[in-house]
Amino acid sequence: MNHLKILCFILFLVFSSLIVNIFNPEYYNSKFKVNGAYEKFGEDVFSVNKEVLGYVAGVRELETDFFSEKEKNHLGDVRVLFLAGYSLFLITFLSLLFIKKTELSDILFKSGVIGVGFILLLIVLSYINFELLFTFFHQLSFKEGTWLFNANDKIIQIYTFDLFFDLFLRILLTSLALFSFSILFSRVKVKYTC
Repeated sequence: MNHLKILCFILFLVFSSLIVNIFNPEYYNSKFKVNGAYEKFGEDVFSVNKEVLGYVAGVRELETDFFSEKEKNHLGDVRVLFLAGYSLFLITFLSLLFIKKTELSDILFKSGVIGVGFILLLIVLSYINFELLFTFFHQLSFKEGTWLFNANDKIIQIYTFDLFFDLFLRILLTSLALFSFSILFSRVKVKYTC
């Protein structure tokens, strides 16, 4: 039973990292300045991105005419993926309510150690070949041909490869910090309960 709680806690921390980083509008603002999105499409890109984030979050519809039908269809697929992720996030959160005080330190420590190991592995793999990870994720998550775009498609020019690479690293580093804190907190708990 503790194995399931450990898995749920790991997923909860990873999903928390995803939410904090993916829905940070300032991150996109800084990347749009660097990748030339503002120069190509003007300041409206920020409001388009805000609409996209609201859309994939499930809180609004995608009304902009900025994207082509194929691009909008892909964003619809992304939204389905996010909504499934939210459901899993909610399940993991609710499962944490069933952790007993007596097992809390053990779950925090083991989740932290496993999480740190997993995140460090992903960091190494992303520096070795992020493109392979990116492709594998898309092949696993989307229908064939629905996520491949031409270089002149707007979705590719705004959400560039380096934007995703940096975002992935930010998510990993946030997760690493949360898992490290989990280990630290588990040791502090043990110290005060002895």
